[in-house]
Amino acid sequence: MGKRILIDAKNVLDEILDIIYEPDDTCPICSQPFMQKEYLCPNCINEIKYCIEACFPIEDKKYFVHSLSYFSGITQRLIINLKYRNDLNAGRFLARLLYLKFKDLFNEIDFLIPAPCTEKSFQNRGYNQAYVICKEIEKISGIKTLDILKKSNTSKDQIGLSKEKRWLNLEKAIEIKSKKTKLSSKIAMLIDDVFTTGATSYHCAETLVKEGIERVIILTVAKGSI
Repeated sequence: MGKRILIDAKNVLDEILDIIYEPDDTCPICSQPFMQKEYLCPNCINEIKYCIEACFPIEDKKYFVHSLSYFSGITQRLIINLKYRNDLNAGRFLARLLYLKFKDLFNEIDFLIPAPCTEKSFQNRGYNQAYVICKEIEKISGIKTLDILKKSNTSKDQIGLSKEKRWLNLEKAIEIKSKKTKLSSKIAMLIDDVFTTGATSYHCAETLVKEGIERVIILTVAKGSI
């Protein structure tokens, strides 16, 4: 029954993401009025701090994470709006920035895979923020989203955990939902909102590689720190 509810909720979310919202005439960050061409006003867009080094190694350079920005300022507020204030337009805007910044990377991949959240988080929020970002990139690029990873409810929320505890928390917590999709010899892009220690990205990538994925490109909106 619970699984059916999650599937129905996901279908509803897909329909919501297909809706084109009428833009407001004020910036959601600074509340200043502006002529709407984008989600944010030009001043706030110009304040986004892009990563100087956009590629970071994890686990002895086994995988590399590409990050758009730092988890601070405008980017942090956009992610908070997406995750905790039901602002799906923030997710759409961040997805467009990701695509524009890393357009060449998208030419290499076969599909997009959102980093999973627990069922509890999904039920509380109503959606997985990484899935929202993936679906917008899918609209822009035509690259299919495969929502095939799941995260065990036995894992704790990563927020507030030390680096060591974050890694231990996710051991054996990431699984494949279904083995029907042929993954062998494919190149996947794993998408998440924030890269902190690399624990989530690493365990997701490892799970995908064990299922036959040839290579995993990891892309996140922001790079954080503990």
